[in-house]
This record gives sequence, C-alpha cells and structure tokens, in this order.
Amino acid sequence: ISNLNLSGNTTRREPTRALVISGSAAPVLSDISISNFNYGIVANNPGATPVNLNIDNLQFDRGTAESQSTDTAIDISGNYQVIIDQAIIQGYINGLRIESTNQSRARARLTNTRVIKTESSNRDASIGVALYNLSQVEVVGDSLRGYNTGILISGTQSSPSQYQISGCHLSRDSQFTGSERG
Repeated sequence: ISNLNLSGNTTRREPTRALVISGSAAPVLSDISISNFNYGIVANNPGATPVNLNIDNLQFDRGTAESQSTDTAIDISGNYQVIIDQAIIQGYINGLRIESTNQSRARARLTNTRVIKTESSNRDASIGVALYNLSQVEVVGDSLRGYNTGILISGTQSSPSQYQISGCHLSRDSQFTGSERG
C-alpha cells in the first residue's frame, strides 16, 4: 500500500482507526500520510507464525481535536517482525506501541523515526515508544520529544532479549531546536 492520504473528520475524528491490519496479512506500507484519527495504524496477528510488517516513509498527525489517553499512532500486537523506517509521528499521547505474543520470535527495528508530542496536556501519561515482549530490538537515529517516558521496554519471559539503542535524541522538551534526527 503506497501513495495514500487518509484524513479523518477534524472535529469528531471518525472513524477512529485509519488503517487496520488483521491476522497474517503483511502489507508493505510506504509513502502514507494519516491525520485526524485516534489510531493511525492498528495491526493484530494472533497466529503462531510471525508475519513481517514493513512501514516506510509514513507521516502521522493526530490533529487538533481533544486528545484521549489511548490515542496511538502505531499500535502493533501479536506475532510480528516489524521494520519501521522514516516515520514522523506528531501529537499522539502514545507514539508507537509494539507488543508481542511470541517473545522468542518477535523483532522490531526502528530507524530514522521522529515521535513528537507537542501538547503539554496529558504529558505525564505519555509514552513515545513502548516495546513489550520482544526478543530483538534495534532503535537507531530516532528522535523522541515531549514525552514523559521516551522509550519503555518491558518483557515477561525469562529468555534473554537483545536491545540496541544508538544515535537517538530524547528530550522531554517539546520545542524544536533543529538538531532532531529522523
């Protein structure tokens, strides 16, 4: 799926999800702009076999309607191997959430991604990137601004996990300085 512009109602933000991916569907998403939705992308694969999900060059803007504590630009759950490159997420309480149901196979690679929370309201509960139950994570050259928690990492299984976080810029200040990466 590429070259797509999805824009919801600016005052009511209906429907609440811009793009829903279910089961073993594994589209390659590129050059997509999403605005005025509570959720930008919601993906759920409850199956036993991991599915590759590639997201490249996407822009998310929550819009100006009053935010809700569950607003999330990208919400991925289930059995995925995720690659996100060059995404810009702006204005969401929760920027990016990946939760695996199969920690031994789950992987995520985030590169050149900007997650920016511009409102100060609800900031104390905000999370830029939340990663749950993943065996291998690589976060490189990303920029997270304005969030109470920049990166949250949590696991429930005893198997070791590999995390690499490098070349990133994290700041609780939501103002732009020109040094942002992503």
